[in-house]
Amino acid sequence: ADLECYYDAALQIGDHVTVLATAEKSEENGFGRYSEKLSKISDGVFVTYLSYDEQTMLISDKNTTSVKSIFSKINSKLSHILTSSIKGENGRLASAILLGNRELVSNATSRDFSRAGVSHILAISGMHMGIIMGAFMQLLKKLRIKHSFIAVIMIVFSVFYLALTGFSVSATRSILMLMFVYLSMLFGCTADSLTSLSLAGVIILLISPGAVVD
Repeated sequence: ADLECYYDAALQIGDHVTVLATAEKSEENGFGRYSEKLSKISDGVFVTYLSYDEQTMLISDKNTTSVKSIFSKINSKLSHILTSSIKGENGRLASAILLGNRELVSNATSRDFSRAGVSHILAISGMHMGIIMGAFMQLLKKLRIKHSFIAVIMIVFSVFYLALTGFSVSATRSILMLMFVYLSMLFGCTADSLTSLSLAGVIILLISPGAVVD
Protein backbone atom coordinates (compact mmCIF):
# COMPACT_ATOMS: atom_id res chain seq x y z
CA ALA A 1 0.00 0.00 0.00
CA ASP A 2 1.20 3.51 -0.77
CA LEU A 3 0.45 6.34 1.66
CA GLU A 4 1.17 9.82 0.33
CA CYS A 5 1.25 12.45 3.10
CA TYR A 6 1.08 16.23 3.07
CA TYR A 7 1.77 18.04 6.33
CA ASP A 8 2.85 21.43 7.68
CA ALA A 9 4.75 20.36 10.80
CA ALA A 10 8.47 19.67 10.90
CA LEU A 11 8.19 15.99 11.77
CA GLN A 12 11.18 14.10 13.10
CA ILE A 13 11.87 10.38 13.45
CA GLY A 14 10.31 9.28 16.74
CA ASP A 15 7.39 11.71 16.63
CA HIS A 16 3.93 10.18 17.08
CA VAL A 17 1.39 11.37 14.55
CA THR A 18 -2.29 10.74 13.90
CA VAL A 19 -3.53 10.80 10.31
CA LEU A 20 -7.04 10.60 8.86
CA ALA A 21 -6.61 8.92 5.48
CA THR A 22 -9.09 8.33 2.67
CA ALA A 23 -8.64 5.08 0.74
CA GLU A 24 -8.42 5.48 -3.04
CA LYS A 25 -7.86 3.01 -5.84
CA SER A 26 -4.22 3.02 -6.94
CA GLU A 27 -3.67 3.62 -10.64
CA GLU A 28 -0.91 2.09 -12.75
CA ASN A 29 1.89 4.38 -11.60
CA GLY A 30 4.78 2.08 -10.84
CA PHE A 31 4.28 1.78 -7.08
CA GLY A 32 4.95 -1.94 -7.36
CA ARG A 33 8.49 -1.40 -8.63
CA TYR A 34 11.54 -1.27 -6.40
CA SER A 35 12.63 2.29 -5.62
CA GLU A 36 15.94 2.84 -3.83
CA LYS A 37 14.89 6.34 -2.76
CA LEU A 38 11.56 5.21 -1.27
CA SER A 39 13.27 2.24 0.37
CA LYS A 40 15.72 4.52 2.18
CA ILE A 41 12.94 6.86 3.31
CA SER A 42 10.85 4.01 4.71
CA ASP A 43 13.63 2.28 6.64
CA GLY A 44 12.71 2.10 10.30
CA VAL A 45 9.34 3.81 9.87
CA PHE A 46 6.35 1.66 10.80
CA VAL A 47 2.70 2.63 11.22
CA THR A 48 -0.44 0.69 12.10
CA TYR A 49 -4.04 1.63 11.47
CA LEU A 50 -7.41 1.16 13.14
CA SER A 51 -10.09 1.18 10.44
CA TYR A 52 -13.64 2.24 11.32
CA ASP A 53 -14.95 1.51 7.84
CA GLU A 54 -13.73 0.97 4.30
CA GLN A 55 -13.37 4.67 3.60
CA THR A 56 -11.36 6.07 6.50
CA MET A 57 -8.59 4.89 8.76
CA LEU A 58 -6.84 6.28 11.81
CA ILE A 59 -3.08 5.72 11.69
CA SER A 60 -1.10 5.86 14.91
CA ASP A 61 1.55 4.06 16.93
CA LYS A 62 -0.10 0.94 18.35
CA ASN A 63 1.74 1.34 21.67
CA THR A 64 0.75 4.98 22.13
CA THR A 65 -2.15 5.80 24.42
CA SER A 66 -2.43 9.44 25.37
CA VAL A 67 -5.14 11.99 26.04
CA LYS A 68 -4.47 13.54 22.65
CA SER A 69 -4.81 10.19 20.84
CA ILE A 70 -8.06 9.44 22.70
CA PHE A 71 -9.58 12.78 21.64
CA SER A 72 -8.28 12.20 18.11
CA LYS A 73 -10.19 8.91 17.98
CA ILE A 74 -13.35 10.62 19.27
CA ASN A 75 -12.91 13.30 16.62
CA SER A 76 -12.56 10.64 13.92
CA LYS A 77 -15.67 8.82 15.14
CA LEU A 78 -17.73 12.04 15.13
CA SER A 79 -16.33 12.98 11.73
CA HIS A 80 -17.38 9.59 10.37
CA ILE A 81 -20.90 10.08 11.77
CA LEU A 82 -21.13 13.52 10.12
CA THR A 83 -19.83 12.43 6.73
CA SER A 84 -22.06 9.34 6.78
CA SER A 85 -25.19 11.29 7.78
CA ILE A 86 -24.55 14.27 5.50
CA LYS A 87 -23.49 12.89 2.14
CA GLY A 88 -20.98 14.39 -0.25
CA GLU A 89 -19.05 17.63 0.10
CA ASN A 90 -21.60 19.04 2.57
CA GLY A 91 -20.67 16.35 5.10
CA ARG A 92 -16.97 17.06 4.66
CA LEU A 93 -17.64 20.78 5.11
CA ALA A 94 -19.57 20.05 8.31
CA SER A 95 -16.65 18.03 9.64
CA ALA A 96 -14.22 20.84 8.80
CA ILE A 97 -16.33 23.60 10.36
CA LEU A 98 -17.37 21.71 13.51
CA LEU A 99 -14.37 19.46 14.14
CA GLY A 100 -11.50 21.18 12.35
CA ASN A 101 -10.93 18.43 9.75
CA ARG A 102 -10.04 20.73 6.84
CA GLU A 103 -8.11 17.96 5.09
CA LEU A 104 -11.41 16.28 4.16
CA VAL A 105 -12.55 19.26 2.07
CA SER A 106 -11.80 18.91 -1.64
CA ASN A 107 -9.23 21.16 -3.32
CA ALA A 108 -11.96 22.69 -5.47
CA THR A 109 -14.03 23.70 -2.44
CA SER A 110 -10.98 25.07 -0.62
CA ARG A 111 -10.14 27.10 -3.74
CA ASP A 112 -13.70 28.47 -3.95
CA PHE A 113 -13.64 29.52 -0.29
CA SER A 114 -10.26 31.17 -0.82
CA ARG A 115 -11.40 33.09 -3.90
CA ALA A 116 -14.49 34.28 -2.04
CA GLY A 117 -12.28 35.54 0.80
CA VAL A 118 -13.95 33.33 3.44
CA SER A 119 -11.28 30.68 4.06
CA HIS A 120 -11.42 31.53 7.77
CA ILE A 121 -14.80 29.79 7.96
CA LEU A 122 -13.01 26.45 7.48
CA ALA A 123 -10.62 27.07 10.40
CA ILE A 124 -11.81 26.63 13.99
CA SER A 125 -11.58 30.14 15.45
CA GLY A 126 -13.47 32.76 17.43
CA MET A 127 -16.51 32.74 15.15
CA HIS A 128 -17.03 28.98 15.58
CA MET A 129 -16.42 29.10 19.32
CA GLY A 130 -18.79 32.03 19.77
CA ILE A 131 -21.63 30.26 17.93
CA ILE A 132 -21.13 26.81 19.51
CA MET A 133 -20.51 28.03 23.05
CA GLY A 134 -23.31 30.58 22.79
CA ALA A 135 -25.78 27.91 21.68
CA PHE A 136 -24.67 25.58 24.49
CA MET A 137 -25.02 28.38 27.07
CA GLN A 138 -28.54 29.17 25.87
CA LEU A 139 -29.43 25.51 26.33
CA LEU A 140 -28.11 25.58 29.90
CA LYS A 141 -30.08 28.75 30.64
CA LYS A 142 -33.28 27.12 29.40
CA LEU A 143 -32.64 24.29 31.84
CA ARG A 144 -32.69 26.94 34.60
CA ILE A 145 -29.22 26.06 35.92
CA LYS A 146 -27.68 28.51 38.37
CA HIS A 147 -25.49 31.21 36.87
CA SER A 148 -22.35 30.10 38.72
CA PHE A 149 -22.87 26.46 37.69
CA ILE A 150 -23.29 27.54 34.07
CA ALA A 151 -19.88 29.23 34.21
CA VAL A 152 -18.22 26.06 35.56
CA ILE A 153 -19.95 23.84 32.99
CA MET A 154 -18.95 26.19 30.18
CA ILE A 155 -15.29 26.15 31.27
CA VAL A 156 -15.25 22.33 31.29
CA PHE A 157 -17.10 22.09 27.97
CA SER A 158 -14.82 24.65 26.29
CA VAL A 159 -11.68 22.72 27.32
CA PHE A 160 -13.27 19.47 26.09
CA TYR A 161 -14.15 21.03 22.73
CA LEU A 162 -10.65 22.51 22.38
CA ALA A 163 -9.09 19.07 22.98
CA LEU A 164 -11.55 17.52 20.54
CA THR A 165 -10.54 19.92 17.75
CA GLY A 166 -6.79 19.47 18.25
CA PHE A 167 -5.54 22.55 20.14
CA SER A 168 -4.95 24.74 17.10
CA VAL A 169 -3.54 28.17 17.95
CA SER A 170 -6.64 30.05 16.74
CA ALA A 171 -8.97 27.76 18.70
CA THR A 172 -6.80 27.94 21.83
CA ARG A 173 -6.77 31.74 21.71
CA SER A 174 -10.56 31.84 21.34
CA ILE A 175 -11.19 29.35 24.14
CA LEU A 176 -8.85 31.16 26.54
CA MET A 177 -10.67 34.43 25.85
CA LEU A 178 -14.02 32.74 26.46
CA MET A 179 -12.74 31.17 29.67
CA PHE A 180 -11.88 34.62 31.01
CA VAL A 181 -15.48 35.61 30.30
CA TYR A 182 -16.78 32.54 32.17
CA LEU A 183 -14.41 33.21 35.08
CA SER A 184 -15.68 36.79 35.25
CA MET A 185 -19.23 35.38 35.46
CA LEU A 186 -18.14 33.07 38.25
CA PHE A 187 -16.52 35.80 40.33
CA GLY A 188 -18.90 38.63 39.47
CA CYS A 189 -16.34 40.63 37.46
CA THR A 190 -16.29 42.10 33.97
CA ALA A 191 -14.03 40.78 31.21
CA ASP A 192 -12.91 43.13 28.44
CA SER A 193 -11.77 41.78 25.09
CA LEU A 194 -8.37 43.55 24.97
CA THR A 195 -7.26 42.18 28.34
CA SER A 196 -8.56 38.72 27.46
CA LEU A 197 -6.74 38.76 24.11
CA SER A 198 -3.49 39.91 25.74
CA LEU A 199 -3.65 37.26 28.46
CA ALA A 200 -4.49 34.56 25.91
CA GLY A 201 -1.48 35.57 23.82
CA VAL A 202 0.86 35.52 26.82
CA ILE A 203 -0.36 32.09 27.97
CA ILE A 204 -0.02 30.58 24.48
CA LEU A 205 3.51 31.91 24.07
CA LEU A 206 4.53 30.71 27.54
CA ILE A 207 3.40 27.20 26.62
CA SER A 208 4.58 27.26 22.99
CA PRO A 209 6.89 30.15 22.03
CA GLY A 210 6.96 28.93 18.43
CA ALA A 211 3.29 29.87 18.09
CA VAL A 212 4.40 33.47 17.51
CA VAL A 213 5.06 32.59 13.84
CA ASP A 214 1.58 31.07 13.38
